[in-house]
Amino acid sequence: MARKKQKSRRGRSRLGKVIQFLFVVALLGAMTVGATVFFQVEQVEVSGNARYTQEEIVACTGIKPGDNLFRMNKFAIQDHVKEEMPYIEDILIRRRLPSTITVAVTEWDAVAQVLPNENWVAPEVEEGETAPVATEVSWLISVGGKLLEQASAEDARMKITGLTALDARDGIQISVPEEESGRLLSVVALMDELERREMLADVSVMRVGST
Repeated sequence: MARKKQKSRRGRSRLGKVIQFLFVVALLGAMTVGATVFFQVEQVEVSGNARYTQEEIVACTGIKPGDNLFRMNKFAIQDHVKEEMPYIEDILIRRRLPSTITVAVTEWDAVAQVLPNENWVAPEVEEGETAPVATEVSWLISVGGKLLEQASAEDARMKITGLTALDARDGIQISVPEEESGRLLSVVALMDELERREMLADVSVMRVGST
């Protein structure tokens, strides 16, 4: 008789665990369905923008009404926007329940222009490799050394000589030959200090030699 009672208790215990497991699964399923049905994007708010319009930034994020708030990859979107919109320094995407996405951006300023280095000679490369290409035009850059866009001939921003911008395109950090890496670090540090002291507008030319 005692053994039958023990088996009965074990059976009820196992049944209870199964019921608890099924309850948890059902609860998770209900939460997933609820998040899909109820937490959809109805509004996207943009702040901190000046150069780009709200419509341009929203279009670049790819976020559309009806998208699920919890299924979007915020970090991938942020990286994409910074690559496609060179003047955006930083972007932060947040969810505001029940149906709003907020996009806060910080924009770079073009503080200087890197002039082409006509004296640079590309190194020889092995067969099948691609030789780096030095820019033949001036490029506007940010304090942090990000290439923003090609400078016009009339641009009056500080002119930097002594650096060789390689494979230049807007939205990437300036790349220079290995022998110029020390110069680049010095230029970025100096521009940062000039900006901190509000002296960037007072400098018209920066000639970079041996550091």
